[in-house]
Amino acid sequence: MDGITKFLKNRYFILALIMLLIMILFLGKLYKLQIIDGKLYISQSVIRIERRYEIKASRGNIYDRNGVLLAYNRECQNVYLTKAFTASENLNPALLCLYDLLTSNNENFLKSLTSVLEYNQEYETFVFNKNWTKQDLLNWQTRNDLFARSETAVQYDANEFFKYLRKYFYLDNKYSDLDAYKIITFRYEILKMRPDYISGYIEIATDVSLDTVAYITENSHKLGGVNVRKSYLRAYTEDAVFAAHIVGYVGLVSDNEMSQDETLKVDSMIGKMGIEQYCEDYLRGEDGYAIVETDVSGKVLSVIEGKKPVNGNDIYLTIDIKLQKASLDALDVTIEEIISKADGTKNFGDANAAVAIVIDVDSGELLVCANNKYFDPSWFINNDEESVNKRLEAITDEVNTPMFNRAIQALYTPGSIFKPIVAIAGLESGAITKDTLIECKMKTDIGGHNFTCLNWHGKIGVIKAIEQSCNIFFNLLGVETGIDTIDTWARAFGLGVKTGIDLPNESRGIISSKEYKMQTFNESWWIADTAQSAIGQLYNNFTPIQIASYTATLATSGKKYNPHVILKIVDAEGNTLYEGDKSYTDIGLSQQTDITVREAMKLVAKEGTASRIFAKYPMQVAAKTGTAETGYEIDSSSNGLSIAYAPADVPEIAACVIIEKGVWGSYTVPAIMRIFNEYFDIELEEEIVDDTLVTNEQ
Repeated sequence: MDGITKFLKNRYFILALIMLLIMILFLGKLYKLQIIDGKLYISQSVIRIERRYEIKASRGNIYDRNGVLLAYNRECQNVYLTKAFTASENLNPALLCLYDLLTSNNENFLKSLTSVLEYNQEYETFVFNKNWTKQDLLNWQTRNDLFARSETAVQYDANEFFKYLRKYFYLDNKYSDLDAYKIITFRYEILKMRPDYISGYIEIATDVSLDTVAYITENSHKLGGVNVRKSYLRAYTEDAVFAAHIVGYVGLVSDNEMSQDETLKVDSMIGKMGIEQYCEDYLRGEDGYAIVETDVSGKVLSVIEGKKPVNGNDIYLTIDIKLQKASLDALDVTIEEIISKADGTKNFGDANAAVAIVIDVDSGELLVCANNKYFDPSWFINNDEESVNKRLEAITDEVNTPMFNRAIQALYTPGSIFKPIVAIAGLESGAITKDTLIECKMKTDIGGHNFTCLNWHGKIGVIKAIEQSCNIFFNLLGVETGIDTIDTWARAFGLGVKTGIDLPNESRGIISSKEYKMQTFNESWWIADTAQSAIGQLYNNFTPIQIASYTATLATSGKKYNPHVILKIVDAEGNTLYEGDKSYTDIGLSQQTDITVREAMKLVAKEGTASRIFAKYPMQVAAKTGTAETGYEIDSSSNGLSIAYAPADVPEIAACVIIEKGVWGSYTVPAIMRIFNEYFDIELEEEIVDDTLVTNEQ
């Protein structure tokens, strides 16, 4: 007995016994794996799951004419949901965990259900969106691609409908209403995009933080079916802000846009304004895809089929962003000067919105297309609180209307800058010659209406009349020439006609004509209408781009180029796919008329209404100013307009400046001077402004 006890206490025996027990357990486990469960694991090991993955194409970049980057793509991490590797019983806990993660990290994610069904945590109750009618709820709940409920089963009580959703998505009572609502929010997105979810994946959150990426990576056991993948997000440089209306911005595709383009998907980001919209087909590129086989663990076994993405093409604009910024500065400084001269009678100190356009006269390329009321394109792609607030403010601002592209959409009465057109019509039709004299006595009666001028000019010819901006001369010349002839020449210069600029939503403008008056007011045309139209008033309303194009055509002696902002489009290999149209049409201006009008516009700058700025300027300039009454002059300033080209005899650029409530056209000329200073690299010891000169323009 003592021997047995001694043997059992032997350390080697104990060690051997432990080893034997371990061996037995190991063999038992091996037997279970290979014999009992062998068939199961063998079958699982040969399961191959086929999945399709989209590979996003990178959107093309946008540059200015000198290669300054304006719009580009930055790398980001997005969160996706996929049915692969997701056990049904684990889906709801994973979605709840994901919801709390994204919320705690302040991520932006899909939760479109909240736009219909909202949870009030304070009262622990559910409500439908107050803007949704019963018909809206009926249509929503009976949609075949969603809940497919019968009309009799539709529920109009939000709390009852939520109970239905709990059952629909198999959410038992272990989840509170709040947690259930969080889960349902994601389940609803899955329901909406179930084909993509089943066969591939759906994007649930974009541009998430590194903290979110790290958590998902480290807790994959709790987040089955949740993946993080690299993608690209549109971004804009600080310089893009200064050309916001030209560059535009991108946004989430709408249902209407998807119905018009079958290649678009629910998460597609497409151009909504400017070049982003106009060149969408060039910029977007083509997404690629990969169809792969994976095992149950998600390991890729093979690639069955695939296509590499084709990145979008790059757009080079004609805009010179440096000159663009200088032009915006010129507008701001000039507006400040105008406001500082407020007198409470003609100048109410209310100068506000402004536009400046500069055109290369030999190509039609816009070097500048500046609106001083603009926005930041980044507001429309960033969803941080500041961007959202700024975006809403920009959209709802009815005073400054920063989303409105005044350069191609706003309509302005031209005032006296229209007079060169009337002069051309009169000269070309033979109504007058260069030497014809018409008498201005400050007042005259035409068709029973009194017309006035700001000065008594006596008998003057067309050159002096343009220089002094004599209203009576052009009232009478307009009547002698006839409205039909004036309209013909106005259209030849592109006024009241869409220019065809390569930007969306261009306005047509209005030409003061017999047809317009009859169609709009059902009234006949009178001789007094012609007299009023001849000084750029009555119904005449043109866009700044039309006025700038007209100015450039004057500069080129009648060669009318198509204004454009696309310099070229280049593919990923550097091949030029498109170049801006530099062709022109000759409107048939005679040499004698051209010389006459050119001489007159040079005198405007040297001795006339623009001389307070350009009389001593180191370069000869041709110009014309205009003051356009708005009808609210009792307590509001008139609009000021000016056009110019330089150098006067061998023009390179033409410019147009319009300042709303700018008082006088001559008050806007300093902005053109400052733009010319930047373009021609002119440095003045001090700005040349002679405020003693009398202004006469309407």
